Amino acid sequence: MARSSGSSSERLDRAAAGRPPARVYLDYGGFSPVDPRVVAFMRPFLEGGVGNPAALHSLGLEARASLDGARAKVARLVGGAAAGIVFTASATEANNLAIRGVASRAAGRHVVTSSVEHVSIRNPCRDLEKQGWSVTWLPVDGDGTVDPDAVGRALRPDTALVSIMAANGEIGSLQPVREIGRVARSRGVPFHVDGVGAVGRLPLAVDDAVIDLLTVSSNDLYGPPGAGALWVRPEVRLAPIGRFHDRTVIGHVRDAPVERFRPELRHAPRLPAVDGDANH
Repeated sequence: MARSSGSSSERLDRAAAGRPPARVYLDYGGFSPVDPRVVAFMRPFLEGGVGNPAALHSLGLEARASLDGARAKVARLVGGAAAGIVFTASATEANNLAIRGVASRAAGRHVVTSSVEHVSIRNPCRDLEKQGWSVTWLPVDGDGTVDPDAVGRALRPDTALVSIMAANGEIGSLQPVREIGRVARSRGVPFHVDGVGAVGRLPLAVDDAVIDLLTVSSNDLYGPPGAGALWVRPEVRLAPIGRFHDRTVIGHVRDAPVERFRPELRHAPRLPAVDGDANH
């Protein structure tokens, strides 16, 4: 019987020679893996006979109950009313819905945002500029934060929206959203916060931070990609929209209660007509 040419660990080392080392994933701030518990919870919905939540048959009613339960959980996460949760296909879509949705109903034509926002904020704001809107791009200090006083100085009688992210996923800076929210509220201007980098990691409650619209992403919270949400305060006038030119509106049946915004669009087709990074 031939003798072994080395120990098992030595043989494994030789077998692994020339292969790249195992990769370590550290980009959780940009895209997190789906937690196995989330997969287990979702499996019945992916494999079973789930009905249309707008349908009146038993499977539809069960799906509607599950959807309402999910809406309540997201609302608890952000400290708001469940009726304000609008489910979207991503945070990118939620950001577009916030900016374009407010813009399409607003009397004014001015938006205040910062120079370090996510592309899904910058692009719709640039599109508004092309349509004749005025956008104030606030600078940040050496720590990457926006001065709340600068927000106040930028506000005008025709300001329709202030949109500032809660946490910057590139450099980690946290914006003073509570102070900015108070400034916006004192002037009667809706305040939108892209909360992707903060929700689930830091305390961020819509009433405490004086937020009127808040974007949430599933794939940054160990959930599946292709799921996001926009919390909307009842007083905010919002219309579901996509591109203003060659695309139709973003419409939702039961995964977003658009019938309370524009009844004529409740059965509109849903298209991913949004600007920005689809992974956001």
